[in-house]
Amino acid sequence: MQQNSSLRRAIIQRAVPAGNVDCHPPTAAAIPVVGVNPLGTVRAADSRAIGLLTSARDELEFTRDRILAGAAVAWPTIGDRTAEGLRRIMRLDPDDPAVWTGVGPGTVHILIRRLEIVRNLLQSGTIQYHCRSSVAGACGFGCGAPCCPGATRASSCFAIFHNFLCDTWWGSPARARTYTTMHEPFHMSFNFIGDTGRFGNAHCYSRFAFWLNGEDGPADRHIQCPLAP
Repeated sequence: MQQNSSLRRAIIQRAVPAGNVDCHPPTAAAIPVVGVNPLGTVRAADSRAIGLLTSARDELEFTRDRILAGAAVAWPTIGDRTAEGLRRIMRLDPDDPAVWTGVGPGTVHILIRRLEIVRNLLQSGTIQYHCRSSVAGACGFGCGAPCCPGATRASSCFAIFHNFLCDTWWGSPARARTYTTMHEPFHMSFNFIGDTGRFGNAHCYSRFAFWLNGEDGPADRHIQCPLAP
């Protein structure tokens, strides 16, 4: 990250409310799947997702502000990792000034706003987490479709702020839990964001947030948003 941490916006870090996790405290029957502290597991994934989104969003805004102020649209204004992520994940040309200075579709400005919207949703403590959606079957609260087919880790739908966690979510590594916790709010926030393409793909936004933090999303999700050449 090239942005000085002192320049980042301070955000209020709110823990997921205990009442938003429906397996807190866990029953004896649920413990083999969700563990003895499911609230802590959800909070850890939520906190990490907020941090990744904030850092990615702030990195883009810091760079964009420098370019708007007259800095060259080139290295070192644009870090190598940022340029590579824009090109290979979001399919944007980091050498194109309009990508940085514009405000419409296909611009860094749109990326900043969408990362911020999802970060703010996670931070708000609004999302309800349903721990055993593999058992429950169909997602409720208007979502309706099966929650946990195949290797699905979680399900959600637009404008319904419920994250239906599958048993596979609980058995996944921490990075995968964070990725999914970040991924689902893109579906909740934008009715045009699904799981295909680039700017309409929640997997690409999630992978991009990891990427700008010097990491990468879980390997079993790379196929959902493969790196371009």
